[in-house]
Amino acid sequence: MYVCELWNKSIAWDNQLCWNTSNDTRRLNQISRHKVHLVFQIMWKNPYVLGGAGGIALLGATIHQYANYVSKNTGFHHKDPDPTLRIVEKDVLIPKYMTDTAQKVKCKTESIAFHNCVLKTEPNTWARFMTFKSCKREADAKMECMNKWFMDWDFYLENKKAYLAEKALFKYTKVCKKDRNLVKTSIIENSEMQGNLDENVQNYRKSVKDYYERTADLDTFDNLIIMEYEQKMNEKIHKLGGNATVEVV
Repeated sequence: MYVCELWNKSIAWDNQLCWNTSNDTRRLNQISRHKVHLVFQIMWKNPYVLGGAGGIALLGATIHQYANYVSKNTGFHHKDPDPTLRIVEKDVLIPKYMTDTAQKVKCKTESIAFHNCVLKTEPNTWARFMTFKSCKREADAKMECMNKWFMDWDFYLENKKAYLAEKALFKYTKVCKKDRNLVKTSIIENSEMQGNLDENVQNYRKSVKDYYERTADLDTFDNLIIMEYEQKMNEKIHKLGGNATVEVV
């Protein structure tokens, strides 16, 4: 009850000040100070509010410290000295490549076993919501395999090369991986691509086809782009005074 009375008085007092002196900065600062004083009054008169606020603050500080500890010990940006990459690339985008590669290649057997286990449960029943229990053995095997590869530094470097290659190709061609694969398929089959093609796709198809007719290799044009990108990144690292090197191919 005391809290409600304090709050109502504060609102009435604020409204009066704002109505009479809407352009007076000094009075607005008084309102802010009054609000702070009101919060401390409420917390002092109500130990539950004080304890709850303190508990939330302590929990937030603990989570923040734990996140810093985990990031320091597991974040790839602490291990990778490459100055040309952002932290989000080292800790999010490249690990996404690692996750996809682990699921589809390194841990393919475990992933298929977990997928089949989930499919065995009856659809549209509560059993689907209990797969974490019924398929715990398969899920644990999959996670153990993926964690092993996820912490492997050589595996990180391997997927870093794949990420940098994709980054270089999209940067220079403005064509996504799916469209590039469709272009190469149409060249092999000697067929025209359907639909309204973007100008970037048309230019990419023309370049790939030109190099394919001269070298009989569909990847020649892509490799030239990647090599040029690798050279430019290494020159950039050298200018920045770093010791890292970029390897894409």
